[in-house]
Amino acid sequence: MSGGGPPPDDQLSRALTRLNALEKVIENMTKGFRRYAGTVTTASACAVSISNDITRFYNDNAPRLTSVKKFAESQQKIDSEASRLFDHEMNFDLIPIFADW
Repeated sequence: MSGGGPPPDDQLSRALTRLNALEKVIENMTKGFRRYAGTVTTASACAVSISNDITRFYNDNAPRLTSVKKFAESQQKIDSEASRLFDHEMNFDLIPIFADW
């Protein structure tokens, strides 16, 4: 590639093929992150639902109620953190970075 002209067509074609492959990789990574985030937030919401059921089940059992309430509180904190991290930060911080690529 002497003379400062544009690269030959075959080099441009290979570069375009690589860029298209990179775009597909980024799209797949984005989809994967979205699925993962959705799975984590769904799982944490299910854990809250289960902890609520357990709390209702043991509501009349004073010896276990303290530990059950602590369990429910911890599940709600996990759900809150998962929602913050995977709903907000992934969708508003990480996913746009993939789009910028």
